[in-house]
Amino acid sequence: MSDADTIFTEVLAAWGRRFNGGDARGVSDMFTANAIFQGLRPEPLFGKGEIMAYYDKVPASTTVLAQPISVYRIGGDFIGGIAEIVFTEPDGRQRPVHLSMLLCADRGAWRICHYHVSDCQPAD
Repeated sequence: MSDADTIFTEVLAAWGRRFNGGDARGVSDMFTANAIFQGLRPEPLFGKGEIMAYYDKVPASTTVLAQPISVYRIGGDFIGGIAEIVFTEPDGRQRPVHLSMLLCADRGAWRICHYHVSDCQPAD
């Protein structure tokens, strides 16, 4: 496993733990101050404040299972990756998505600077 694979996998796992713990502030702290975020809602979000508000609205006991499928490095300060994600809602319904993230070196830590979710469910 390359260092990029290790870093991406560790960040993805930390994001999952914080998400599963309902820790909106902890999740938003994983993002850069000017991050771009495209979640499951139609509008893009910008910055930690909007991202924290998004995670605050996730229903309690929603969980996520994440598995990286592709990781790549862009120079020394950027790591990109794609993961298979399954969100499980409180009623047990599952929603599979693909998540692409771009990580950047930010003040001595790897933070998420770009986040994009693509729904894997067939259109009705």
